[in-house]
Amino acid sequence: ATDAQSVEWLKKSAEHGFADAQHTLALLYLAGGRGVTVDAALAAEWWQKAAAQGVAQSQYALAQLYDAGVGLTQDSAKAVEWWRKAADQGNAFAQNMLGKSYFEGKGVEQDGAVAIALWRKAAAQGHAPAMLNIGIAYSTGRGVARDDAEAVNWLRQAAEAGNLTAMNNLGAALASGTGTPEAPAEAVSWWRKSAERGD
Repeated sequence: ATDAQSVEWLKKSAEHGFADAQHTLALLYLAGGRGVTVDAALAAEWWQKAAAQGVAQSQYALAQLYDAGVGLTQDSAKAVEWWRKAADQGNAFAQNMLGKSYFEGKGVEQDGAVAIALWRKAAAQGHAPAMLNIGIAYSTGRGVARDDAEAVNWLRQAAEAGNLTAMNNLGAALASGTGTPEAPAEAVSWWRKSAERGD
């Protein structure tokens, strides 16, 4: 089948209410390709349909669009609403972003303890950005009591999971001896890894 035929079949499936087709069609409209012209508003429309059927990935994607104001009007409270639905289904990306919203008080009342709890759920699934966020919270004392050693613990986990920011922050902690014994050689090693990955 040609790209045009494939897209036509995808549209027919989406129009018949198949959530997976709706989600895939939304991705196509957001990114373009296969003969589909980029149309963020149509992407939002299809994600709305799939999200309403309980597809966690679509709920997360719709929240991202609301947060950024892409394809629809920016609305932090709506973003939080959809992240919460996806987070409740165990979506680590949504748990991380909902945690960030609570941490910053964006679209929801600020609550550092709730943020940390959400980040811990995402981190338990191996989500490196959530590990980084917990590390930053411990290093700043926001949402939890300041604990430099615990910050290093979380930064190390995030760095080992490949997070570039965590690699840099861990390097800084090792170089200065903050929360860990000073280890300049290991600091340089983490900075080198980060640089080799394009940072």
